Amino acid sequence: MQGTPLQSGHIDFFVNGGIIQPGCMQEGNVLACSHHRAPIYYGESINSVPGFWGWSCSSFWEYLIGRCWKSGNQTIMGEHTDPNMRGIFLVITNSQAEYAMGPYSNTIRNFIKMNNDKLQQIAQILLKDVKIISIK
Repeated sequence: MQGTPLQSGHIDFFVNGGIIQPGCMQEGNVLACSHHRAPIYYGESINSVPGFWGWSCSSFWEYLIGRCWKSGNQTIMGEHTDPNMRGIFLVITNSQAEYAMGPYSNTIRNFIKMNNDKLQQIAQILLKDVKIISIK
């Protein structure tokens, strides 16, 4: 991951889980391909008809354990992002141009359900050594 799973701006978008982008597994350098998709997505967002729509989630970790697929609060990512919007948003793309899939729909909901087991496995690996500490 060439980024952070933590909220760092007034609005943060995690695209396709924030790690490996669809279509990059066939490339020689998966991480470079995934990282270089950011400006491609932004460029496409300028004139995209469907748009890169994301749905809200309270945190990246909540997404990893499959708790964010029912959200109805959506916003568009890229050139036309509302500057007053705040929070964390999850975006799913196609594996090749045209990458934008449009607003959150049953198609995206089904995609997320299919990948939920994989996301939960990743979350378990990432969180296995995390200990909750209460400071009083």
